[in-house]
Amino acid sequence: MSQEQIGAFLFVPTAAAMIAGAAVAGVTADRFDRRRVTGGAVVLIAAIIAALAGLPAPAAWLTLALLAAMYFLIGVLTTASYALFMDVTDRRLGATQLSAAMSATNLCESWAGVSAGLLTAAFGYGPAFAWMALASLGSLPFLWWLPRTERR
Repeated sequence: MSQEQIGAFLFVPTAAAMIAGAAVAGVTADRFDRRRVTGGAVVLIAAIIAALAGLPAPAAWLTLALLAAMYFLIGVLTTASYALFMDVTDRRLGATQLSAAMSATNLCESWAGVSAGLLTAAFGYGPAFAWMALASLGSLPFLWWLPRTERR
């Protein structure tokens, strides 16, 4: 794909997919256990990343479809995890605890970007994607330690 095609994909379709994912997660996370919605998004994102890692030279349309699905799930993950963070904060310390959770999220994204870059430089895209998918799945046990937050 050309730089222009990649730019066009990242400009509109990814933003639309993330907005749609956020809207779906807003409704879903309000009706069900937010840990499950968050964890489900992590598992599905990891599965897409693993699929991208395992495809030797996928067709451009398949790559774009998988990436669009991943961006949709990133919208789901972001919305559901933020709702979860708001639920588990102590109301007396809400702003402090929520900002700490958001800072940890930003730190994780920064760590992931650096790690993915180092892994890609050392091993190539496929192995880097696979390692990052495994790292994402490694976060699930921490998620299940949080209190259940079912909403009706």
